[in-house]
Amino acid sequence: MTLSWQPPLSDGESPISHYIVERQDVTGPAAAAAGGWTRVERLRPHVYSYTVPHLVDGHRYLYRVIAENEHGRGPALETRNAVEAKSPFGTYVANSHRPSRLQLDRPVVSCRPV
Repeated sequence: MTLSWQPPLSDGESPISHYIVERQDVTGPAAAAAGGWTRVERLRPHVYSYTVPHLVDGHRYLYRVIAENEHGRGPALETRNAVEAKSPFGTYVANSHRPSRLQLDRPVVSCRPV
């Protein structure tokens, strides 16, 4: 699964220091009950896409990307619907020869000191 995004329209007058990528497994009642987000990676500020490793085939995931700068974290940019991980090496799935891609809308970081 590859996520991609664009830099924020506003950085709160401080450059982005990094992006945080998180996921939440929402497969079945046990995963939903466990809840919570898991940090997958912390990326440099010039990186605008990430291929998420270690997904379980058939599991459904939500993703979010958070821009951070010296003033703190901006609002999370989240997928609206869970995405099912499918192995391109298992049963044939249409377009399975290409990795799944999610395009996230542009985040806005508006954290500023008080």
